[in-house]
Order: sequence, then structure tokens, then C-alpha cells
Amino acid sequence: CSATLGYSSAPVVCNDNNVCTNDTCANGTCVFTPLPIDDGNACTTDTCDPISGPRYTPKTCDDNSVCTTDKCNTTTGDCIFTPVPPPSNDPCTIWTCSATGGYSSAPVVCNDNSVCTKDACVNGICVFTPVNIDDGNPCTIDTCDNVTGVKNTPITCNDNSVCTTDSCNITTGACMFKPIAPPNNDPCTIWTCSPVGGYTSAPKVCNDNSACTTDACVNGNCVFTPVNLDDGNPCTNDTCDAITGPKHTLFVCDDKSVCTKDSCNVTTGQCDFVPIPPPSNDRCTIWTCSPTGGYSSAPVVCNDNNVCTTDTCFNGTCVFTPISYTDNNPCTTDTCDPITGPQYTPITCNDDSVCTTDSCNTTTGLCLFKPIAPPNNDPCTIWTCSATLGYSSAPKVCNDNSACTTDACVNGNCVFTPVNLDDGNPCTNDTCDAITGPKHTLFVCNDNSVCTTDSCNVTTGQCDFVPIPPPSNDRCTIWTCSPTGGYSSAPVVCNDNNVCTTDTCFNGTCVFTPISYGDNNPCTTDTCDPITGPKYTPITCNDDSVCTTDSCNTTTGLCMFKPIAPPNNDPCTIWTCSATLGYQSAPKVCDDSSVCTTDSCVGGTCQFTPISIDDGNACTTDSCDAVAGVSHTSIICDDHSVCTTDSCNTTTGSCIFTLLDPPNNDLCTIWTCSATLGYQSTPVVCNDFNTCSVDSCDSSDGSCVFTPIDGCTNATCANCTDNDACTTDTCDGSGQCIHTPKTCNDSSLCTNKFCNSTSGECYFTAINCDDLDWCTIDSCSRSIGCIHTNRSCDDNNVCTIDSCSGGACVNTPRNCSDDDPCTIDTCHPVRQRPVHDRHVQRLHPHQQDLRRRIAVHQRLV
Repeated sequence: CSATLGYSSAPVVCNDNNVCTNDTCANGTCVFTPLPIDDGNACTTDTCDPISGPRYTPKTCDDNSVCTTDKCNTTTGDCIFTPVPPPSNDPCTIWTCSATGGYSSAPVVCNDNSVCTKDACVNGICVFTPVNIDDGNPCTIDTCDNVTGVKNTPITCNDNSVCTTDSCNITTGACMFKPIAPPNNDPCTIWTCSPVGGYTSAPKVCNDNSACTTDACVNGNCVFTPVNLDDGNPCTNDTCDAITGPKHTLFVCDDKSVCTKDSCNVTTGQCDFVPIPPPSNDRCTIWTCSPTGGYSSAPVVCNDNNVCTTDTCFNGTCVFTPISYTDNNPCTTDTCDPITGPQYTPITCNDDSVCTTDSCNTTTGLCLFKPIAPPNNDPCTIWTCSATLGYSSAPKVCNDNSACTTDACVNGNCVFTPVNLDDGNPCTNDTCDAITGPKHTLFVCNDNSVCTTDSCNVTTGQCDFVPIPPPSNDRCTIWTCSPTGGYSSAPVVCNDNNVCTTDTCFNGTCVFTPISYGDNNPCTTDTCDPITGPKYTPITCNDDSVCTTDSCNTTTGLCMFKPIAPPNNDPCTIWTCSATLGYQSAPKVCDDSSVCTTDSCVGGTCQFTPISIDDGNACTTDSCDAVAGVSHTSIICDDHSVCTTDSCNTTTGSCIFTLLDPPNNDLCTIWTCSATLGYQSTPVVCNDFNTCSVDSCDSSDGSCVFTPIDGCTNATCANCTDNDACTTDTCDGSGQCIHTPKTCNDSSLCTNKFCNSTSGECYFTAINCDDLDWCTIDSCSRSIGCIHTNRSCDDNNVCTIDSCSGGACVNTPRNCSDDDPCTIDTCHPVRQRPVHDRHVQRLHPHQQDLRRRIAVHQRLV
């Protein structure tokens, strides 16, 4: 409508510049109807470009993994990720697939952690074939250690005795122990051979069982000399005990007080009790001594209860020294309180005026009050200062009481300048009132329409009625205006019926922007359905192994196959994991191939604890051989004297040589004992050199008895001597000479007996009992004669058959074969019975564990 021409018409133009809509005008409103663009394929995203028209973008199905074949289902629009099969189906190959690298292979690891087997995978089963360990030498023990491998350990032929030469028979594998001869045959030296120390010599034992004599063997005879008891100390009582020997008992000097030093005076033999001085001579320490508790100390206490002094004790006197508490500041008052200590009180400088700056001179300690300058030096400002309120200002007053002038102070003078009334607007009437000031009255312009802006033209001074534009230039809004009601609007409607787009109108064109529907999770495949909306399909991660926890890395989107920890962290258990069967366990094998230890695994470390070999008998040498086991070799107690009974004290392990009693207590027989010959007897010689008497010895008291022969005179028997000292020459009553043989008898079947015809002494020589057979121990019994006892070749090992042959001990390994080729036949010296262990072919951890359990059960049975 033109104010001068009136109404003119034009059709409403509806054009959103979008080829994707059909543009029409209905009832004064533009309608933009979207064109149909669906191509019927769920695997494309259908959109329309306002300029180029419909677009069909194929949906991307990609799980970023070379391990799958990716495609889209054209019906549902879902992505399908089909796993790519591995290159081969070899059961001895483990295939894994990396999303970026593809398939990689690793052979099935067959390892029983033993170098004693040849490990291989056959058709997916681990086979462990034992290696050959036999070196063909019967003098070696052939074993195999899981770690170090085959070990051919020479058989240790050791009877744990340095008294024999030990060797192994390379034909039979039997141990031979040949005795070593002693160093010499000195009759005054007793040789004994200890399995550990070898031959040791000991003098012939002369012991009167008294520690109060010095016992010695002199020329084969025992001499017992009393010991000197005097130790030259008057403070001891010198005695001797037959068992313990000399004893020097110190006199006891004790006053029952720890405060004295008690002693015996070695000059006088009297007790001295000397007071013990205190630990120090410090006069600032108080010492007291208790007879039972000894010295105790307490310091001299010096305290004047004043923190302003330092309290000390010097040479027994209390000294109270004032402390230094000055702070070297003249602007403080320095004092010291006996309770709280030093006080530093600042000097107060205050003139009670805010118009000065108050301070203390830190050099002189005097107060300074410096006036504060006013805020500025403006001559048109009047400044005053109040001691309590401070500075206040007032401008110099210039006022002519007219609103038509501008009043001001310039350099201290009042200036009144008329105001400019012209506002430069020809549409106003400019006037001024002395009271109200300038006044600009606007000309009134109004066409009574809200659709125009009514104003006066500031150039011409005429009224202008300019149509008011709609509230916005948004091409996506349709505006209409009523002179009384004003503008009203209606939005352009945009809708492609797709929940996967945000529908908007931009610059008059409908824009369908795909929504953002990513869940920021790389482990899902994100898609959007036009009807149902966003869809988040989790990526499938599965390596078909129960040994891993399968998951997707939420940062990278890659599949992670994290090995599952074994059921426990027992370092003594070896865990292996099969992709299909899961974890299998086997105990860590600890075996030092020695029966002398108890083998166990503790904390992952093999411990070989020696077994107890002590038989509680001090008369045996206890030892253990790794193969043969425990042996207890008896200590040989032999003083090589037939005059003693030799034994060993089972508590102390000491040899005991008990002197044998003579054959009888006849006082008319003198008994001596030779280490080799035993007891020898010599009759008491009674001879009055009178052929007319019968000479004899009284066995009740050992005295000689000379009984006269009736009718005998020395004249008739003068020639009865036969010059044989081994006969007793007598003359009977008829003058006949009688030569009675002397009886030589030691009551022993172990001696040859004869009489020396010159001296008349009896001699007894040991008979020879040697049967020239090393396999017998030759001895002689006084009552029985020669005894040939079979030598013991017992090696304390039930796994050998012990015998003596050819002058040596033979210990032949026992045949423990059970004629079963599926068992390893051995003899266990500790269990003392044959052991038949079955061969274990480790086909699989389950089978291996089962067979081990069966083998353990068989051993227990």
C-alpha cells in the first residue's frame, strides 16, 4: 500500500532454493514438502543435497580387523563380521589372529621341563620319550636329572672306613673292601683303626682307676706314681679324689655385699674385704651403694625456678647464670619474666591524629610524627584535615543561579559560559529557561499504523512514514503485518521422517543433517536406523581359548586376550594351559638322587633335608651313602691284649679295656699276663736244698713247707740230683732217688707249655690259630682253644647280597626284577624293599597326573 498510489499486488514467492522439496503457497503460507528419496537398500544412507539432489552413501562395515570378512545385510542394515579361518588345521599349531597383523602361528609347546625326555607333539598330543641313560658300566649308577640331564655317577664303594682299601669290581659291579695292615707290631703300643680317623696308636693302658697317681707303662710293666697335690697357694685346700683327681678348693671370702671386693690374701691366707669406689668422682653426682643392688647415682639438683637463668652444678655448687635476652632493638622494651621467659614490648608512638604517620626511630628510639600531604594540589579544591577523620575536600563554588550557563572554576577563577541551545535537529523547537535550562520540543508525526515508523525528517523537517521491516530477515519464517495488530509469523516446516537426521531450515532451504550417534566406544559398531534410531553392536573378541580373558580395548578398539592367572601362585607347582582344557598342574620335581635326604619344594626352591642317621649309639660311626643309604659301623675297641675284655661305652663312645681275672686265686702261683700270650703262671719255688725233705707250698697262705722224709739222711741221697731244674729231686726212705717233673700249667688251651731245664722257669707260647683264610677272624679261647669266626661283610644295605670270597668282601646287588618290562626295577635302601616304578609316557598333563598318582599309590601299597 502506497500512501499516494494505494494498494498494488504480487503473488507470494515460495522458493527455498532446495531441489529436494516441492514448494507451494497455501493460505498465505509457504509449504516445502520433501521429495521421496528411499532406494529400498538398508545398507545405504539416503540423503538429499539441496543443490545436487538425492545421495545414496553405502554404509561402512569395518571392524578394523583383518581377521574377519566384513559385509552389510541389505535387508536389516546390520554389519556382519565373519571370522577368517586359519591357514591350516594342524593340531600341533596354535593360531592367533591380530586385528592389524592377521594370523600368526606358534607350535604347540611340548616341554615337561626335563632334559631326560625327547619332547614332541604328535596329532596334538605331547609325547615325552625317555632318553637312553645306560653307559654299560656296572660300576656307575645311571640316572637322569630333569635339569642337568644324564648322569653316570660312579658307584661309591665306601664302607666309610679308612681302614680298608675300597674299590668296585668292574665285572660284577660289587664293592670290595680290603683291610689295611697297622703301621707296626710294637707290643707296648695298642693300634686301633677308626673308620673315620684311621689307625691311631695308644700306649698300653695302665690304669689303677685313681686320678691321684700318674699311670705309666715302663718296659711293659705298669707303674703308678702319686701326684704332687701342693699348688703353693695358701688360699686353697689341696686334696685328691680317686675319680676326679687333685682338687684345689679356694677358700670362700664373701661378706655378702657387692660394695666390696672380696679376696683371699695369698700371703697370709686371710680374707680381705676392700670397699669398691664409686664409678666416678664427680661432686655433682650423689653415689649410694646397696649390699645387694650395688652403686646407684642421682645428680645434684640445681633449680631456682626461674627460666631467666641457666641452672648448673659446678664442683658441687649450684650456679644460676642470667640468660641473655636483648633483641638489640631500641624501639622495644626488653624484659624477662621468671615464668614465661623473655618479653619484647614495642615502644608505642601515637599522637592520636590520622593526619600524621607515626613511627619509632630504630637508631635513637625516639617517636616521629610526620604530617601526611593532601591528596592533590588543585587550586579549585579546598582541603582540610581532622585529627580523627583525616582529609576532606570541597570544590570552590561558582554559581550564577542560571541553568542556561555552564558554571566552572578555572585556575581558581569562576567562569559562566552560555549553553548552546541548537541541537542540530530541524524537527525540534530550541529554547532555554533560567530555572529549567534548555528545552527541545519535537514536532509530532503519526499515521496511526503500527506497521510504519513515524518520524520527522531531520534534513527537511518533514514527516516520514517508513514501513517497519519484519522482526527478522530469516528466510525460514513467513511474516504478515496488520495496522492495528502488527506482525505475525509462521515457520517453514522441514521434515524428512528420518530420526537419524536433525531437520532444520537454513536460509530458506530445508537441511537434513545426520545426527551424531557415536558412543565414543571403539569396541562397538555404531549404526543408525531411520525409524528406531542409533544402534551400538559390540565387537566380538574371542580367541577360542579358555586360557585367556577376551575383551576389547575401549581406547584402541583392538581385541585383547589377557592370559588368565593359574589357580594359585604356588611356586612349587608348574602350570600349563591348553586352549581347550584349561590349566593343568604338575608338582615341581625335587630329587637330588640321594636316599640320605628328604626332598621337598619350599617357596619354589628345592630343599634337600638330611635325614637323621643317629642310631643313639655312641659306639657306631653313623654315615649315609646317597645310593646305599644309612649305615652304622661299629667302633672297633681292641687293645690287642688277651689280658683284657674289650668293649665300647654306648653313651660316651669310649673304649673300655677291663683286665681279666687270673684263672685262680692260688697263693702258691705267681700270675703275669702277656698281651699276646695271656696269663702265665709261675709256681712259688720252695727249695731248702735238702734232698731229705719234701718241699711244698701251702696254698692257704703261700708259705713254703719242708716236710722231712723218714729214715732219710743226706749221705744216702747225696747223688739224687739229675741236673734238671724241671724236676724235683727227692730221696725216699729206702735211699731211692725220686725225680718228680715240674708242672707247667696256665689253664689255657691257647698256649704251648714247656719248662726250661736250666732255670726251671715255665714258658707259655701262643699256639698258631691262623687258618690262612681272610674271611675268618681267628681268635683263641682259653677254655675252647682256636676259634675261626666268619668275617661280617654286612654293608647295612638290604639291596645287596653280602658275602666274603677270595680274601675280600663282596656286596652283590640284589636282583629285584619282577619280569615286567613296563616297570623300572630298583631296590630302595631306605624303604628296605624292591621298588617297581612304571614308565611314565607323558601323553597329556591329565594322563601324566593320573599315572603319577597310580605310581604313588603302588609305592604306598
